[in-house]
This record gives sequence, C-alpha cells and structure tokens, in this order.
Amino acid sequence: MPRTSASEQNQDPVFIRNPRIRRCCRRAGVKRISKDVYGAVRDRTEAFLEKILHDAVLVTQHCKRAKVNVEDIKYAAKLNGKTIYGY
Repeated sequence: MPRTSASEQNQDPVFIRNPRIRRCCRRAGVKRISKDVYGAVRDRTEAFLEKILHDAVLVTQHCKRAKVNVEDIKYAAKLNGKTIYGY
C-alpha cells in the first residue's frame, strides 16, 4: 500500500477531474472557467447522483431484486424529472 500523508487521507477522492469538467463546459459553449466552478460542479453532480441512485435502489428493493437494472435507473431519473430517451 502506498504511503500517504495525513492531509491526503482526510480528503475525499476526486472522481470527476478538472479536464472532464472543462470539456463539458466547452461543449456547452463556455469560454472561460473560474477555479470555484470545479468544486461547485462536483458537489452538484454528487448530489444529483446520490438522489438518482437512492431512488434506483428503492425501486430495486421494491421489485425484490438484488441487482440494479438500467430500467431502475431510467425510472429513478424519471421520478426526479429527468426523462432519459434513446437508451
């Protein structure tokens, strides 16, 4: 196991790196991005995913299954007002 400092152990891992956020912003037409945007985008994305996954797990449990299907994710997104088309 690699050695890490105490400050690195207390931080949450960053799953969405800055270049990915930058690419999404560029695709949306943004020219310049402030440093504060990256943390805000991560927070909002994490909150959105937690809501969708929580609802998907509830749907899966209601159907008495152990695995989450794509249909569960689609239904959970629809419950949150985000209909997914074309999948």
